[in-house]
Amino acid sequence: MQIVPSMLVLFVCAAMPVAAAPATDKAAADRLLTQLRGFLALAGGSSGIKVSDETYGDTTITVVDLGGLALPSGMTGAGIKAPPDLRISYAVTDQVIVLGYGTDFTKAVLDARTGDSLAKSARFSQALGKVDKAHASLVWLDVAGIRTLLESQVPAADRADYDANAKPYLTAFDSIIGTFAPGETLDRGTLVLRVTSP
Repeated sequence: MQIVPSMLVLFVCAAMPVAAAPATDKAAADRLLTQLRGFLALAGGSSGIKVSDETYGDTTITVVDLGGLALPSGMTGAGIKAPPDLRISYAVTDQVIVLGYGTDFTKAVLDARTGDSLAKSARFSQALGKVDKAHASLVWLDVAGIRTLLESQVPAADRADYDANAKPYLTAFDSIIGTFAPGETLDRGTLVLRVTSP
């Protein structure tokens, strides 16, 4: 596998990586996320959004707590409450930019800088085998991971209907992987949807 740029962005969902894409400018990422943090801190307070920082080793992890978020629901005025444990976290280092659901995976990715990595995942390696090895950028979407997260939010009253009428048609979709390589006269991109047998 050849991932040319020096930094890797990992977008994660629940306890599973969802996508990976290259990044090369830590300073620009720092500025963008700092602006986002300021906006959430100023505008999000009235909506129930809380922003905090925690130190993990030599890295600062920013945690956006959406558990108190309430969204208006139609004309009834009744708000839709977010799950009380809904938290997004992100961190930026010289090597990696991480965006995670909760903090466990964000910490795991930071730890993995000197240990296990996405490249050692069997599912990712199998998907990578379907696209060009040499590329300038790569995106991997963990479809199964997203489905698992969304399934945890299905109301109990609707779960039987979902299991019978929706889940059987979704479980085959495993992941999406794409690569991009600029050329002298023609750029090349590949996108592969991976499915698994029932």
